[in-house]
Amino acid sequence: MLKQLFLQPEILILDEPTSVLTPQEADEVLTMLKERTLKSHLSVLIITHKFSRSHEFCR
Repeated sequence: MLKQLFLQPEILILDEPTSVLTPQEADEVLTMLKERTLKSHLSVLIITHKFSRSHEFCR
């Protein structure tokens, strides 16, 4: 995922990006991703089964 961010895409599609991470690692990744989207106006489509995580990301 980080490699794709360096390419500066307009949209990033992520399929279960935190599925193999610990809860702490998942929080760190989503926080970094959210900060990046706000700074660069990056659109993100996250495919996940964890509604609570996606809901927190959208706040």
